[in-house]
Amino acid sequence: ATHYVSGTRLATSGRLTLGGRELAVQGTSWFDHEWGSNQLTPGQIGWDWFSIHFDDGTELMLYQMRLRDGGTDAQSSGTFIAADGTTRHLRRNDYRLTPRHWWKSPRTGKYFVTRWQLTLPGRAGTESFEVTTPVADQEMPRADLTDVPPGYWEGAIDIVRTAGGAPATRGVGYSEHMPYRR
Repeated sequence: ATHYVSGTRLATSGRLTLGGRELAVQGTSWFDHEWGSNQLTPGQIGWDWFSIHFDDGTELMLYQMRLRDGGTDAQSSGTFIAADGTTRHLRRNDYRLTPRHWWKSPRTGKYFVTRWQLTLPGRAGTESFEVTTPVADQEMPRADLTDVPPGYWEGAIDIVRTAGGAPATRGVGYSEHMPYRR
């Protein structure tokens, strides 16, 4: 069993020391916490997880659990959060994640997806988005954890609506992925 909680638009402020200079910083943070008895079932091989803030005030969290047979676990899901805070649960069949670009780690030789096509239902029909990363090498070789295999990708992402004729919706977020077999 796994449990999950998010605080998606937390006011954040603090001080950052960079190059010997202390700077005041402020912005918006996304807090996630997951806890449970096991990370993967015997039939699962990894996951792809996304948390996104869109510039129109909406938010999206979704994940897919990948299966050893190449499929996606039916329990994969997500939550769309409207600008007014109302939520809509997304079932596995409500969205599609398609890998578009692979990055191979020079340290571990493992493959990670660094560009995705995301398709999901929107207010005016199906919307399509391109998810990219500003930095491909965000691998975290987590050899210190016994329940997470080495070669774990976790980092910053950008997202842009790529179809639909509406004005572009942009966003930023955070993503984590287990490696793919290629």
